[in-house]
Amino acid sequence: MEAKSFESQVLSKVYEEMQQRYVGYDDPAHSWEHIKRVNRLALYVAEKENADTFIVGMAALMHDIGHLSNDTSLHHADLSMSIAGELLVAYDISAETREAILHAIAAHSFSLGIEPRTLEAKVVRDADRLDSLGAIGILRWAITGLFDAQKKLPPIIPTILSLNGIFSMIVVICSTTSSPSCSNSMEQWLHTQVVFWPRSV
Repeated sequence: MEAKSFESQVLSKVYEEMQQRYVGYDDPAHSWEHIKRVNRLALYVAEKENADTFIVGMAALMHDIGHLSNDTSLHHADLSMSIAGELLVAYDISAETREAILHAIAAHSFSLGIEPRTLEAKVVRDADRLDSLGAIGILRWAITGLFDAQKKLPPIIPTILSLNGIFSMIVVICSTTSSPSCSNSMEQWLHTQVVFWPRSV
């Protein structure tokens, strides 16, 4: 019971700290709203899967904190692990739990291609990827495409390329059985959005 109380206090403090850190951050695709959605979904799936909610919650809250760094030489997930690692030490989290949280942060990234070794890492990855689906997900991919657009290309081209990136991961998007279904109908719907995207911009 005492351990759970400690974990609950740490989660609350980290939630508040992350919320403060994201104030003024101007990337809507990786904003505090995204973090909150991923956190809620991750905790929901964790409960269903009997995963460790402390590890899941901590990783979900800090998985994208690397985006707040001005360092462009490293992948955002690597930066997230570095920043989170310092915070975990400051909060006196055990080495074993730190390792589990940091692994979940590393494995959330699609582009790094790190396979989740733990149930908690699978839960966090599922939650982050599922936030790329639906109307909010379409908007997030569009914003990301525009933010990352090369100057030599018209803005709409990298946007469509970014949207198409959804389909390379959607077939294997769910690692946990309790995550919302990623069905063929969803994939077909997303293809429809890409086809008609230029007409709606």
